[in-house]
This record gives sequence, structure tokens and C-alpha cells, in this order.
Amino acid sequence: MSFPIRVKQEESEETPPDDISNVATDDSETEDISIDNLQPLVPKVASKTKFPVGCKIWYDARKSRASRVLRAKSGSVVGVYFDFTSFRHVYKVNSSADCEEHTLYEDRLMYGINCPVRVTNPDTNEAVDGVIVVPKLDAGSDGKQQISYAVQFTEGRHVSVEFLVAADRIVYREDKVVNEVVGRND
Repeated sequence: MSFPIRVKQEESEETPPDDISNVATDDSETEDISIDNLQPLVPKVASKTKFPVGCKIWYDARKSRASRVLRAKSGSVVGVYFDFTSFRHVYKVNSSADCEEHTLYEDRLMYGINCPVRVTNPDTNEAVDGVIVVPKLDAGSDGKQQISYAVQFTEGRHVSVEFLVAADRIVYREDKVVNEVVGRND
């Protein structure tokens, strides 16, 4: 007995008109960032940026209102720079999909799945270690895109997830276990 096979065609990489896109509508590979205007940050300074070297990130994220699907490209940060013409941080990202490096402004990035982070409670200033489960894009009341995250925490023998964690409450947390395994001691 044979069963019919249905193949779902993926949507093109172009942004449908009803999408919310991350700051710009074009893919980041087309951004015009002049390498001549970039100053590489020394490791100690780069480690204090929002997305330091080794940070798992998503970029070119867009959310379709029609299908409620979040699409993004993933990678990890391999270099951090300062652009003296725009006075913005610029990141060199190694793409997971095509293994190529892309140069992106900070506002094009968000923390990726399983990225180790530290979340601060705004009421108590207490910080708790966790990992990103998934980012979420929404249009804010001002019409601009807002990023929040679902973050997983381990509490003794239990796991909990906090949803809609504001991006400004989250900072990257260096995962010492991973660095010990790969021999990094920066």
C-alpha cells in the first residue's frame, strides 16, 4: 500500500509584506560596513560587550504575522569591533548555515538558543544564571520591534522557564565548563 507524499515548499528568503523585520529589511550580508573604519577591540574590552566572542547568536530575525513563525540565521561571534564613523559596535559572526563570516551591527543580533546568560531581577538586583530557550519578537506600543526571551533556570532538582524576559535584564554569561573543555582560559 502506498501513501501519497506531500512536500511543503519553503518560503523564499524575501520578507513578506506583513512581516516585522529586525531593524532593517535587507539581509545583513548586504550592509555596507567599511572594514577601514573598524577598530578591533582587545579581548578584555570585547568580553564586556553585549555579544562577546563565543556568544551564540541569531541574526536577520523576522516574524511573520500571518504564520506566527520566527525565522532567523544562527551563528557565533568570532570578533568584536568599534565603528568610528557610526560609533556603534560591530560583530564578526561565523554563520552556522554557510560557515561564512558576516560583519553585522549590534542591533541586528539577539541571543541564540542555549546561549548562557545571567538575568537580573529589577526589584532585587539579584542575578540568576540561565540559558536562552528562545527569543521572541513583538511590535512594541511605539511600533518599534521589541525583543524578549524565554530563559531556562535550574533550581536544585527542578527546571523552570521564565517567559517574556526583557532584553535589558539579560547579559551574556561565559560558560566556564565549555571553555575548560575547549581549553579557553581568556
